[in-house]
Amino acid sequence: MRILQLNLNHCRSAQDLLSQTVRELGINVAIVCDQYKNPSPHYTWIADSNRQAAIWVRGGLPVQDRPSRPLSFFTRARVSDVYIFSVYAPPRLSIAEFSALLADVVDEAQGKRPLIVAGDFNAWSTEWGSSETKPHGAILLDAFSVLDVVLLNTGSTPTFIRPQGSSIIDLSFASDSLTPRVAGWRVERGVVTNSDHRAITFNLSDHRPHRGSEGPRRRWSARTLDEGVFSERLSGARIPHAMPDRDRRTWRVPLSPPSLRPAARRCPAEEGAAAAAASPSTGGRTRSPPSVGSACELADLPKERGVGPWRILGALISPSREANCVLQSRRASADAGAPSATRSTGTYGTGRTGRLCHA
Repeated sequence: MRILQLNLNHCRSAQDLLSQTVRELGINVAIVCDQYKNPSPHYTWIADSNRQAAIWVRGGLPVQDRPSRPLSFFTRARVSDVYIFSVYAPPRLSIAEFSALLADVVDEAQGKRPLIVAGDFNAWSTEWGSSETKPHGAILLDAFSVLDVVLLNTGSTPTFIRPQGSSIIDLSFASDSLTPRVAGWRVERGVVTNSDHRAITFNLSDHRPHRGSEGPRRRWSARTLDEGVFSERLSGARIPHAMPDRDRRTWRVPLSPPSLRPAARRCPAEEGAAAAAASPSTGGRTRSPPSVGSACELADLPKERGVGPWRILGALISPSREANCVLQSRRASADAGAPSATRSTGTYGTGRTGRLCHA
């Protein structure tokens, strides 16, 4: 399955060009944000309630599941046994509104695996190549930590470009168990979009890699990680043949060829012991051991919070008090068995702002 992700900037010519682009690139599923309009019913087009996010399924692929009612600022569809979420967080959202949106996404994603969550989050973090981490980025990392997802973004190519500057705000996340099937994630520099966003493409194979005789993967709970204990245990470990990775400004041991599968790399025995001491095993919880790159970063480069599933450790950056209140109240309600009617599905923010449409 070939997937494209793009913010159309609410531009008619961008949406018209999308139809040509998906044909030329052989796209099966388009994850769309800020569409100009929802097309006629004969398209397999699953949209949110306010025309801000959509999933376009092509090539006769059946949609196995979709929301029973429209959602606000995000939507989802199950295609080829994979739950796909399209999310758009407009820049006008306040911190409280942004947190409420993410809480809704997390609530809707509960129990739905494997999972892909992609869209324009308008959030900055050094985790995906931004020059700094801003509150929205820290809130996003914290909110998604409960989903056990891996950030697929690689490199430093901007996804959003305007004369005033560029940034990386279009993000792709996937379940840890799904990452071995993901290949070719990239920002399409040469694809004309007629939008101020670049297209992102990646492939999702049907093949589920065989783990051989290595037995079940041991998993760890990142949310109970004692970073001090982990660093102390790691300080005495020797990691051979380390070499710099200039693109990510981290250190990585060349245990496997470059790929989009950081979650599949194994730790040395020393790191496994350090992880065991710092974080109790969860048994079946989908959290993989830390990668070598993550270990080096925790020990020597505190600003870089890791790769693969340990990117979520960037959530150690505390969000604002206002955001924490929203997220904690959502989780408390869920734990107490609060009815789903308490979920916020209203409109976030007020009014749309006019934007330049590139013809």
